[in-house]
Amino acid sequence: MPPAVDRDGLRASTASTAFLTAVSQQSPTQEVAEEPLSLLFTWGDGHGGALGHGGVRNEVSPRLCTLLLPFKLRTAACGGGYTLVALASGELCSCGSGAGGVLGHGDEKDRGAFEVVQALQGTRVVSLAAGERHCAAVSEAGSLYSWGDGSDMQLGLPGDAGVQLTPQPVLQLGADVHKELASALGDDDGDDDGEGGGGEVGSPRKMSLASKTALMNALRCASVACGGSHSLSSLRSGAACSWGCGGAQLGQGAIAHDVPLPQKIGSLSGVRAVAAGVAHSMAVTGQGQLWAWGHNGEGQLGAEVAPAKGQRRTHEAPRPVRLASLAAVKVRHVACGGYFTLALTAAGDTLSWGDGSNGQLGHGACTSEAAPRVVKALLGKRARLAACGAAHSAVLCASGDAYLFGRNGDGEPCTTCCNPVCVGGRHPYPFVRGCSPTYHPG
Repeated sequence: MPPAVDRDGLRASTASTAFLTAVSQQSPTQEVAEEPLSLLFTWGDGHGGALGHGGVRNEVSPRLCTLLLPFKLRTAACGGGYTLVALASGELCSCGSGAGGVLGHGDEKDRGAFEVVQALQGTRVVSLAAGERHCAAVSEAGSLYSWGDGSDMQLGLPGDAGVQLTPQPVLQLGADVHKELASALGDDDGDDDGEGGGGEVGSPRKMSLASKTALMNALRCASVACGGSHSLSSLRSGAACSWGCGGAQLGQGAIAHDVPLPQKIGSLSGVRAVAAGVAHSMAVTGQGQLWAWGHNGEGQLGAEVAPAKGQRRTHEAPRPVRLASLAAVKVRHVACGGYFTLALTAAGDTLSWGDGSNGQLGHGACTSEAAPRVVKALLGKRARLAACGAAHSAVLCASGDAYLFGRNGDGEPCTTCCNPVCVGGRHPYPFVRGCSPTYHPG
């Protein structure tokens, strides 16, 4: 079961950044600390009320969202001009630009302060993903919901979804995995609605109640990511699914047509988490393997892609490719920026590659990298989690210090473009370890 409070969250969008942190309320006279207080800090572009401070002013340094002080918070996500927050109670709140229905309130009005999304009342939201134009949420029960702009089929809904102003259940998630798992669990014909056992010799076996329960649990959503015009999810079974605008970023092979409903990425298994950029995708397995697919024009896949027959070179991988350069490294976390990628190893090192034109790779120069490269400025910092915007990056370390680097056009707090800058001391509340960042593509 997810924790009552996601003690820290690190989120980045095109032009804003957010930290969700927990601080102890213990006073010198207390023998036992009270339950940690969760706090949200936001900064960057405040257009449309995206920062949740009740106005539209930009913030050049982290500012506490005092409007959320009465509530315990679980997690947050930054999108294209808006912010989503899940309360520990399971309610979903949103603020910012409402264009395309991304706030989920049934209209496209801007909101400068957080409001509860009524359509998900009664649903305990535990995980969020925010893209430029679409959003997704995962419930405690493993159900997936999506809303916003579905013009590229990125919502995973049947028919011509168009704009969805309120969250809608993604009912087809795992549908193509069902028969495969049902067979493995003892239902030879993939039908789980008959009575189990006791049939004639040679007749199809039926699943027991325990097997049915295991099957349903395996098909539940474990994680979700929103890319530029596509979406990804991992299931509790370890399978990964993709849908949205047709292209290599779906990992389904050389297809040009859109994929409106979630479809299993056949070659992946044991997936623990997924991440999505504008047009590239990544997956981390429970064993620490890192897989990449999609467009590779800026080297954002971090792997050499074998050209198709008759081609001299290629700039995309239509199916997942394991990063051979990291075969001896256990990856524990990955985050995708617009056209670049960050990965954190089990040892606490930070690696980055892809487009570095704005210094978002943290290597001290505005140059791109075609293969994973260790961020030397963060060696020994024991990086725990990372988040990427369109052209800036943030890394949270075990000490609670946060380091940011990359483009700083809208108040993202880095004074130099190419080198990580610590922002942990810019406000009176310490950052502590543990966060689950999501990515918004630019």
